Amino acid sequence: MAEQEAKKEATTKTTPTKQNLVIKGVELSDEQQKILVNGGHIFLENMTSKNGTSRFSAYAFLNDEKNRVFFSDKNPDEFIKYGKYEMRIRDKILVENGHVTKAKVKWYGYGNYANPYLWKTDKSDSEYKESWNDPRLSKSQKPEQKQIQPNITKNNKGRKI
Repeated sequence: MAEQEAKKEATTKTTPTKQNLVIKGVELSDEQQKILVNGGHIFLENMTSKNGTSRFSAYAFLNDEKNRVFFSDKNPDEFIKYGKYEMRIRDKILVENGHVTKAKVKWYGYGNYANPYLWKTDKSDSEYKESWNDPRLSKSQKPEQKQIQPNITKNNKGRKI
């Protein structure tokens, strides 16, 4: 009996108290935190602005590294046209703020959507850089790509009669 109580005390001491994230003065529920961490977006109301004097409401989402919150007044999963791309609003916001992101773009002729990495080398650039591999990884970290060889069969015998 004493052993069970000792185990119970040990587990309660090592279990940290759960803290919900607070974004711009709004405490997130467990469900909202889960949505954000899993790459989704949430709509938050009555957030405190930077100057602390006014309130605003917006969609909130995280960058790919999940270490910074971004806001949009429109649904971040809606598509907009920018240059040669038709991409999600969230991807455009991330690229414009200097992040490399695996964007979801409408890709005609390839299927419905494609997911290239997009970024800008300089904020003043008008065009995005594009790569199918993560440009943040060094060459030694990138997975090897297999050379695709066309399937060519040689048949010199001709047709038999």
